[in-house]
Amino acid sequence: MYREQDEMPVAWAHAMALPSGASYGDAARVLLDALAGQAALPWPEEFPRRYRPRPADEIATG
Repeated sequence: MYREQDEMPVAWAHAMALPSGASYGDAARVLLDALAGQAALPWPEEFPRRYRPRPADEIATG
């Protein structure tokens, strides 16, 4: 288990667009801020495991 103030590995910090030396608490704040505006959970059909890409021509025509 990691403590909030522990420093994350540099590669992990950079993957989350955080500076070198960022803590796990900094990463938690990034994740929580990303979810803060979410008002509702997605429908089950929209989960990534059920994701089916749409053909490019279908996306272009709307």
